[in-house]
Amino acid sequence: MNRALKKKKLKKKKGLATAEEDQFLFHLMPDSCSICGIPFDKKDEQQAPIWYVKVRKADKRVSLFCPTCIQKTREVIDGTSEGPSESNG
Repeated sequence: MNRALKKKKLKKKKGLATAEEDQFLFHLMPDSCSICGIPFDKKDEQQAPIWYVKVRKADKRVSLFCPTCIQKTREVIDGTSEGPSESNG
């Protein structure tokens, strides 16, 4: 067997392993937001594109975030959240 064929076969095998791992991690996805607990319907086609999924392959952990929690997080990071401001002095 020549090198090119061996390399091609190894890539295919590695690709299958990655796909199986991704499929396994999909089953670990929670049924609700990881922050606030709002339920997520996996079969709802309107919810799927607006929710955020964070996959940590090293930890084999999947987190799910609703649009409201993502927006609140972005506001806090940007410093635009309403609330008591900290004062120095």
